[in-house]
Amino acid sequence: MRLAPVLILSLLGCNKTDPTEVEAQPVLLQAIGGAMLANSEVHPQIPVRVGFDGTADSVMVAGPGGESEAFIEEEGVYVAWLPTGTESGDLTVTVAGPEGQATTQAELVVAAEGAQLTDKDVEGIATTPALHRDGDALWGSWCDKSEDTGSCWARELDGAGRWQGEAVRIVPDDEAVLYARTAAGGGHLAVLYQLPDGLPYLNRVRIVDFAGAEVVAGLDVHEDGWQGTFGGDVAYDGEGFGMVWRERSTTTTDARIRWMRLDADGTQVGPVTVAESGDGSPVGGFPIFGFVELAVRDGATLVTWVQDEFSVPLDLAVPKAQFAVLDATGTALAKGFLGDRAGFDWDQEAHAGIANGELTALWTADDLGSLDNPIPTEIAVRTFSPTGDASQLRASVENAPDTRGEPAIFHHPGHSGVVAWIDHRTYTEEEDGRIELHVASLSDALQARPALIYPHARFFAGLTDLGGVLADHNVLLTWRDHRHNVNAAEMWFETVWISP
Repeated sequence: MRLAPVLILSLLGCNKTDPTEVEAQPVLLQAIGGAMLANSEVHPQIPVRVGFDGTADSVMVAGPGGESEAFIEEEGVYVAWLPTGTESGDLTVTVAGPEGQATTQAELVVAAEGAQLTDKDVEGIATTPALHRDGDALWGSWCDKSEDTGSCWARELDGAGRWQGEAVRIVPDDEAVLYARTAAGGGHLAVLYQLPDGLPYLNRVRIVDFAGAEVVAGLDVHEDGWQGTFGGDVAYDGEGFGMVWRERSTTTTDARIRWMRLDADGTQVGPVTVAESGDGSPVGGFPIFGFVELAVRDGATLVTWVQDEFSVPLDLAVPKAQFAVLDATGTALAKGFLGDRAGFDWDQEAHAGIANGELTALWTADDLGSLDNPIPTEIAVRTFSPTGDASQLRASVENAPDTRGEPAIFHHPGHSGVVAWIDHRTYTEEEDGRIELHVASLSDALQARPALIYPHARFFAGLTDLGGVLADHNVLLTWRDHRHNVNAAEMWFETVWISP
């Protein structure tokens, strides 16, 4: 792993409170493993959050770029707007109170281009990168498909995007694996992985612990006569793991989306069929490289996908974003279209997540009635209750010139959500266009506030695997990056500092 071009702080990353002076101890809430990452070009100032349960007369935060006194955000939480600077160095919190003084330190790494986690020449071609939280720990997982004997790995990280310890293999040693969708919870990783079987693939699922030891042996999820296709998703529901995948018949043109739930004790529910292809009158098939995703909350599962629907006015099949809300047994509580079934929207993708505590569907849509060239791609959103009730109106998260896609949404304690996506607007607005990484918090109306743009990222549209996790109020992102080779992706890492 390299930080590029980095300025690395030599911070202790541990608390230095003298218990004889102050009973309470300050905590840097955004640090993981005593470290944090900041991109000074995007974040000239960062909101540093300090937890302190005692009585404080003042809370000072000092870093290499300067110092600032923190203000009280809520009981027990203080926020200091700290100049990031361009040099890495100690970030120190000093709390003065009636009982004396206490300090704590963490490592702040300043990096203008994020953190590189894998190297195409060392770890191989990275696929399906993901970040996970296991208690206070941060883990990354990825697959290497550069060899015929592809493999998938997990390894612990600190908050600055630096590997800790050794990588552990999370798929069987004797199986060549191309891709693995992963989720963490309860001290375990669920791994929905794909084996090459010509094309399409064979899907299996297993559960391991964070040492790589097998907890539930690999299960074939397909019935006889069926094979997997592109995509799939897995999520932890607080007790077990839900998963979805798309598959096709080996003898006909039939295809379907399936859901299953698996606990660490081996208890299994399903698989059950969520959606099936039709003959095109009006229900059609699924895109070859279409996403299928899920999100879980309060025992309910939201599944999202895109499927063709024949449009009589247009006299052609039009892809439409669709959803299903399932109960804990896989029974559908609600199914339908995310947008207007009869409208002129050409839906590109559909994604699922949690925002503002609600099951949330995101999808991208091009209005075929638009006179613009290229047609602007809108990111739209709807929320759902655990009983399947949908918000009555869709909200427009973002609508700007040219194309945007692969949005990922995150629940956030300080906003209605945070959305990250890849954006193509510079191809229309500038002579030298590029695909950029945009991240924005959402208003109460679920509309994107002005986006933060991270210009160093380089993408292959449609295959970014953009995702991440929270570190208190920060969003930690990972994706497949192509800055070093358009044909060989690497796993990269960035920290988004979200303003209060």
